[in-house]
Amino acid sequence: MPRDTPPAPPEFVAAGTYDDFVTFAEETRTWALDFRQLDEGPFEAEIVQIATAPVILARCRLGRKMEQRGFPPPGYRTFGISADSELDLTWRKHSVGPNNLMVFPPGEALDSISEPGFHVFAISVAVDVLDRAAHRMGFNSFADLEPETDLLQGTSKTLETLRELAWSLTDTAAKEPGFLRNKWFRLALHEDFVDALLDVLTRGEMVPDESGSARRSEAVATAVALIEERAHDPLPVAELESHCAVSAR
Repeated sequence: MPRDTPPAPPEFVAAGTYDDFVTFAEETRTWALDFRQLDEGPFEAEIVQIATAPVILARCRLGRKMEQRGFPPPGYRTFGISADSELDLTWRKHSVGPNNLMVFPPGEALDSISEPGFHVFAISVAVDVLDRAAHRMGFNSFADLEPETDLLQGTSKTLETLRELAWSLTDTAAKEPGFLRNKWFRLALHEDFVDALLDVLTRGEMVPDESGSARRSEAVATAVALIEERAHDPLPVAELESHCAVSAR
């Protein structure tokens, strides 16, 4: 039975590279994830994780085309941004680029298809920490500035500030074993970084849903064309998914 208020995760810093996605999924300790590789070739991934009760920050890179399903850390609000200037990701029926902020709806699952080279920061923040940050900005609570969308177009300045802080924090965590014992690092993670996130939220613009009938029709037409072309050959569902860049759903 799920708890109303899940316990905070144990504090830890972890970094590693992986050639097996089952092990990789197990090591992403704060997420409940399931991966499926959609292309051929050896699996490769790396991740740096910082977990504290107020903030969980991870930098993740995947070297293969993957279907990703699962749930972000319970009891937190979760966001995502690209880790560099390129990103090719289909997420919640949106095409996500480097200037977008992904806003995970509370309680809903991750369901996305990522191309090789997927490289993102996943940011999970406790609601009371978001409330305090919102109050520092002159709002009553995070609810006053919570976006009514799951994808924002951020300004280049606010996105770059957030990305630079995320890189600095994860790089330092990977190199410094005592990261979580340093009060200045903790202050940067729990306040400076969260303030930069809210700056993106307050200045960003809503991205319209691109997944209307035209997008669905295009995927169906692509699938039908392949089925007709391969009418006398076996055609696994996984191949259709990969060819059409959609999930089995």
